[in-house]
Amino acid sequence: MDSEEVLAETVVAVLSGFLIILGGVVIVVPSVLTRLAFLHQGRSFYAVADIRFVIGLVLLLAAAETRLPMFVQLFGALVITSGIAMVLIGRDRIRYLAQWLVNRPPAVHRLGGLVLIAIGGTLFYAVT
Repeated sequence: MDSEEVLAETVVAVLSGFLIILGGVVIVVPSVLTRLAFLHQGRSFYAVADIRFVIGLVLLLAAAETRLPMFVQLFGALVITSGIAMVLIGRDRIRYLAQWLVNRPPAVHRLGGLVLIAIGGTLFYAVT
């Protein structure tokens, strides 16, 4: 393994840990999703889209060296697509979608937290 592959796998492991922790926080305190849903508003809108694109690329680059390359590739493609979609859909529609999400019952937010934990756990398994 060269240093670029190790770096990519480390980034994926850190990302998976972040997803697991975020999912746990959302399950325990569903109202935190309200703050996170509007994080990408304002000047940070394009930065969030760029970060999603970069994370997706890292996932795609690291996929070949993981236990579950198809899952990591699929998730990477999904993250890239979400970054591009943010820009194409536009700030106003993303704000509307975020408002819709915030108005869902806490049980839906907790279910989303479980999904984050499942994705994070699968990514972590894939790179360790």
